[in-house]
Amino acid sequence: MQVTILVSSLSHNASADELDTLEESRFLEEILSEMGHQTEIMDFSGDCSEVIRKIRLKTADIVFNLVETIGGISRDIHLVPALLVLSGLPFTGSTSIPMALSTDKVLSKIHLEQAGIKTGKYSCCTDFISNIPFEGPWILKPTSEEASAGIGNSAFHSSIDSLRKTINSSPVSGEPEAWFVEKYIDGREFNIGLVPDRKDWIIFEPAEIVFNGYAADKPKILDWRAKWDTNSFEYMNTIRSFDFNSFDPGLSNRLKIIAKETAVALRLDGYSRVDFRMDHAGELYVLEANANPCISPDAGFIAACDQSGYSRAFIFEKILQQALYNLRSNSKQV
Repeated sequence: MQVTILVSSLSHNASADELDTLEESRFLEEILSEMGHQTEIMDFSGDCSEVIRKIRLKTADIVFNLVETIGGISRDIHLVPALLVLSGLPFTGSTSIPMALSTDKVLSKIHLEQAGIKTGKYSCCTDFISNIPFEGPWILKPTSEEASAGIGNSAFHSSIDSLRKTINSSPVSGEPEAWFVEKYIDGREFNIGLVPDRKDWIIFEPAEIVFNGYAADKPKILDWRAKWDTNSFEYMNTIRSFDFNSFDPGLSNRLKIIAKETAVALRLDGYSRVDFRMDHAGELYVLEANANPCISPDAGFIAACDQSGYSRAFIFEKILQQALYNLRSNSKQV
């Protein structure tokens, strides 16, 4: 097949998480070429009519959607699958509705709660200022950013005065509706990758993020530094591990069950990742779902694929075939 790989146009001062898209696209090109497909990379410029025109001119059989940001932000990435519907071509990943649900963290938490899935305590910033709905510690997060963007030194707060000061300062004060407060859950962190297989799911082995050498008073958070700043303590001391699956299969199975329930609740219909925290009592909470997870060669999604015993070619073929299946079954809707 002829596959057009659609990627984000890089902003002028592209950050490390944006630049990772280049690594993703090169890796995907290599995998798809080994599988016998022809590939071409195309930037998503933001000019919708021009993007559709270019896709149609390329006579692609399928579009592999790797767009993670528009203009350097994630908030509107659900518009990309909505646009791709207009091309009439099958495309990989989730459609616009589940993409919007998972990108808006507050909206996704509302849907998870309605489905009976625990997600921890949270509050919009605008509500939090006038009424403190739950005790700390707290984490201040962007509502609609991926890759831990915006989660840095000023994210964790054990003091309400400190939190209020940050909320009342730039950039939060300029757009308070774009941020929310989440109760910090002390304990362990996990994530799990899923790939749709027609009406069912292939569920990878869960991974645990182990926080090595963290002082007792240092919050165990997978923040921006831990993901992207290769010289930081956080990056060098957050380790992905699959070891617990062998000695705690019960926990592994619970994670898989809740991950599938999360996929159903958020109407996910493309390859995805679900992030969890577990408190000291063993209670699991879904932090968020990512309907467009990173698939670069060193990403957790690919590591979980390898750990679960699947060949990369098998999984990427499943992703392509799901796009074709979705189009045939008319499930790709704006």
